[in-house]
Amino acid sequence: MQNTTSGLTLALPQFLGIGSGATSARSVSSLPFTFPELVAEYRGLLAGIADEAAREGVRVVIAIDELDRLGATETARRFLGQIKAVFGLRNVYYLVSVAEDVGAAFARRSLPHRDATDSSIDDTFYVPPRTLGESEQILARRASGLGPPSLVSLAHVLSGGIPRDLIRYTRRLVEPNGDSGPRKLEHLARQVIGEELANSLEGFRTLLALRGAGPESGPLMHRLHALARALHSTQRPDEAELEFTIRELVNDPEADALRHEVVAFTYFALTLLQVFGRPGFEERRRQGRSKGAEGELERLAEGRRELAVSTHSAQLLLDRFRVAWELPLLTPSSP
Repeated sequence: MQNTTSGLTLALPQFLGIGSGATSARSVSSLPFTFPELVAEYRGLLAGIADEAAREGVRVVIAIDELDRLGATETARRFLGQIKAVFGLRNVYYLVSVAEDVGAAFARRSLPHRDATDSSIDDTFYVPPRTLGESEQILARRASGLGPPSLVSLAHVLSGGIPRDLIRYTRRLVEPNGDSGPRKLEHLARQVIGEELANSLEGFRTLLALRGAGPESGPLMHRLHALARALHSTQRPDEAELEFTIRELVNDPEADALRHEVVAFTYFALTLLQVFGRPGFEERRRQGRSKGAEGELERLAEGRRELAVSTHSAQLLLDRFRVAWELPLLTPSSP
């Protein structure tokens, strides 16, 4: 939209030899659309496109990917409540991709939790995480010659079967090779898992600080700092040190939700190190699988996903896996 302003200025009449004249000026400035005007303009444009598409026998599909990337769940819901004003056009369909926490609001539509999600979405489709076999197929299509299947297994477990994370972890496992030639699985596992754990521990320290951690949290902050520093400085994480940290935090009388998260993620990382970071992976995998479903690597991927839902449930999954692989139990959630 444009706003045009015109003006005319007249000089004094000619008097006593003083000249006279007139000047005019015009300025043009842009005015933003109001929200109703913007919606009306967009709907009008899209309606014309949809009518043309209908005459050709096709439909208009508009994809909005990763709505949850806007930030908090509530922010995504507010955005959905705003854009629903452009929904409802004939022959126009919207495909919205959201994380599970936003989608869960729609799943509760039969309960007393009605919100913008319920009034904006017609139906939902749950896309489950990929299985190990499906992850192998994805990576086979994306890039060949990634190395032994065990490398794909490690990427799958680290990602929890989420395709986007699967690609990201695979790159991290492959890129360190550089010009030095292929490296053994246990060396790559120690490096990548150590880096992942170090970054997570630093993140936990930051969360503790933001929460206003008092003097009583000093020993924990110092231990996490020392552990993260050690992990950053070496490619061989100390399993004994990790076990000691887990046991110390488990027995901490000040334990709270954040400390439980530290325990659960450290327990997960330690389990991965003991599975992938030691020689003889294939033989130990065969022995673990002989114990049944609890010894399958898929259980580790489930444990990775469960960390985002319930740390206690994740620990139970990890404990059962460790029993099948004959690894020591370290948490009180042990069966």
